[in-house]
Amino acid sequence: MSKWRKSDIGKIIVYRGKTSPDERVVIYDIDSRTPNTIGFVEYPISLNSKISFPFLSSKLGCVGIIKSQKKESEGYLEKAGDWCFVGKVSKDERKVLEIIAKTPKNLSDIC
Repeated sequence: MSKWRKSDIGKIIVYRGKTSPDERVVIYDIDSRTPNTIGFVEYPISLNSKISFPFLSSKLGCVGIIKSQKKESEGYLEKAGDWCFVGKVSKDERKVLEIIAKTPKNLSDIC
């Protein structure tokens, strides 16, 4: 099974959630302890984009996307967990992702 790698940071993907419509997000971090767990931010990136902190409690929105569920395009996203690659972020957006990746990910750091 393929695992997410640090080289996947900056990739823009569309994935199908269980209850939500397809979401366009960009990967900003990979959890090395759990290979199918990624940190992501809504795309396009803006001041009010939602950021996921997947390494916190699952109550806070942990998202696991299995790399082997990759589909060719958005038209093939049929079930929850299906996703497809749609591009890479620009250099400026990459700088923003680096800032996001350095934000505290532990509740003790946030409080």
